[in-house]
Amino acid sequence: MEQMEELEKPRRRRRRGGRRHRRGNSGRAAEIAPIKPERKAARRTDARIQHRMGYSAECAAKTAEYRQRLEQALLKKSAAVEAFLQNHPVCPRCSEAIQELSTALADRDSGAPVHFNCALRLLQQRETCSPSERIVYIGGGRFAVASFRVPDDSRVFSFRKIIEWEPRNKPAKWRQEIADVFCKTP
Repeated sequence: MEQMEELEKPRRRRRRGGRRHRRGNSGRAAEIAPIKPERKAARRTDARIQHRMGYSAECAAKTAEYRQRLEQALLKKSAAVEAFLQNHPVCPRCSEAIQELSTALADRDSGAPVHFNCALRLLQQRETCSPSERIVYIGGGRFAVASFRVPDDSRVFSFRKIIEWEPRNKPAKWRQEIADVFCKTP
């Protein structure tokens, strides 16, 4: 056995994740392949698209008519919105114009729009609050006298009294006018 030299076994190459197999020609194919010129996309006219999609001339005419009616309705709606925005109602409490109707409340007596701050001021004059109480707006046209355990900490409180400023079952007439003018559908 001494005479026989030990032969080294040929080392077998390990595939690492099969990279060579997936790439094909070790990436040389991209270098060898001729570069093809890019094809320009053919421009399709509206008539070709309509024909291909099965539109008829009658359908196209109806679509154009619908678009025209929609544009006219939107122009009328925008004119109504502009007219509405130019006319600022006057607050009956302070006699100043109300610039933002979205923040206004309905007056208790007349139902006309009132500044939010005017309504809050009136309630603060009418209600007597201790140092640990405040009048807060709780939504839906309602205010509440909130009693705080610690006056500086507004996290822990309870309502001592709820004040209905606007009636719940009867919305103000001017609110309906706003909804009609600013409605999104023509």
